[in-house]
Amino acid sequence: MNIALLLIGVVVYLILSFVVGLWRTKGTNLAGFIASKDSIGFWPILLSLIATIVGGGMFFAVGQIGFEAGILGYIMGACYIIGFSLMALAIPKIRNFFKGKNYLTLIDLVDKEYKSKRTTIAFGIVNFLIYFFTLAAQFLVLGTFLNYFSGIGLGYSILLIAIIIAILNVIIYSVVGGIRKDIATDVFQMIVIILGSLLLISLLIKPSVWNSISALPNIYFTGLGYGTVFLVGIILFFIPILFVRLDFWQRILAAKSDRVAKKAFFTAGFLTFLFYFIFTTIGMYAKSVGITEGKIATISLITQTFSGLSCIVIILAFFAAVMSTADTALNVAAVTFSRIFKRKSWDSYLENQTEDRQLLKFVKISAFLMGIFSVIIAFLIPNIVDLFVAAFSAILILAPATFALLFSKKPNSKAAFWSIVIGFFAFLVLFIFIPKESFVVGILVSIITYFIVAKFSKKQEITPVENP
Repeated sequence: MNIALLLIGVVVYLILSFVVGLWRTKGTNLAGFIASKDSIGFWPILLSLIATIVGGGMFFAVGQIGFEAGILGYIMGACYIIGFSLMALAIPKIRNFFKGKNYLTLIDLVDKEYKSKRTTIAFGIVNFLIYFFTLAAQFLVLGTFLNYFSGIGLGYSILLIAIIIAILNVIIYSVVGGIRKDIATDVFQMIVIILGSLLLISLLIKPSVWNSISALPNIYFTGLGYGTVFLVGIILFFIPILFVRLDFWQRILAAKSDRVAKKAFFTAGFLTFLFYFIFTTIGMYAKSVGITEGKIATISLITQTFSGLSCIVIILAFFAAVMSTADTALNVAAVTFSRIFKRKSWDSYLENQTEDRQLLKFVKISAFLMGIFSVIIAFLIPNIVDLFVAAFSAILILAPATFALLFSKKPNSKAAFWSIVIGFFAFLVLFIFIPKESFVVGILVSIITYFIVAKFSKKQEITPVENP
């Protein structure tokens, strides 16, 4: 592959991404930066949803899952169909919570409905760590990509590319920033991803590919590649993850209407499954043709199978996927960080919309910090699948507190707080020893804790448990 041509392509792509973001920018106030309520149509919401999911983890982690565990990736993709369909049905209820109020995020809802400082802080900390992990995962796959092509040590390559991308994201967010830029660039990035994916589909339609895959050991076709616990955990708990992802809530609020949001979520489930199918199959095919390392299975197969312009288009699709998830994660992490450390300012804003500029400035500073410090996680957890699982499964700890708000007549702030704290602690401890299965124990502990505390708590209604 012509490296010089690839670098030119990357530079042109980044410039176009910046221009698209600049073109679609609207205002600089806090509400427009974070939520941009009731303003965005079907296609941008749909493509942004998919682009947020199809990040660097799709190219590397899902490919690695196919390489190591076979059709487990298909099962994960099918969970998106069910999860997004169920979430679409809940959209009118979700949007109704925000009507006539200044709430901009799920955390605002948690804060004002539970009326508990410690519950809001616990919810915010876990949310922050989740998107911090997600951002770090994008840096890790970029480092792995650079390492594959250049032979530079993985640690140095992660550091180099992460700093470059982080600074680029900070510049974009500082100059144009916010969810409208995020969604606009997601649309552009998704077009690039689709072009690259069509080339991958052209490979997968060949009978020889499926003949090769069919020769893999039987376990690749059972879903048990990572064990029974992981499979059961995915089936039971992967779907609720979608309900507690703050970036999905942002897109629900940004949609012009309930109908637009519902249509986008219903459609996104099937398209997400398609991408899981493509990259899981790529990983399985890489295993069947003798590629030896799962972490680079996708990129190895691409460079061995494609050449010239086709290979460069697929690599640019990879960059687009990374950027689409990274800027969303950076945005959410920064907003959450400000929500934790500027709670009084947020209270003032939600009550009478004061301190708008100060909060917006703090969010942008937070974005800079998140972009830099997330590199540390990429160093500490060098396994892409483990980081991918940590980033997307830890959010389950927030499920009891979130579902109680949505569906319980008497959500309990004390139970919500302890379910988050104890569940997340269990997850972190076990992640050290069983990283792929730790989320199962974490969510079970969280659910059990919520019901036990709610049952024995004297306060069964939402009442202030302490002064904000």
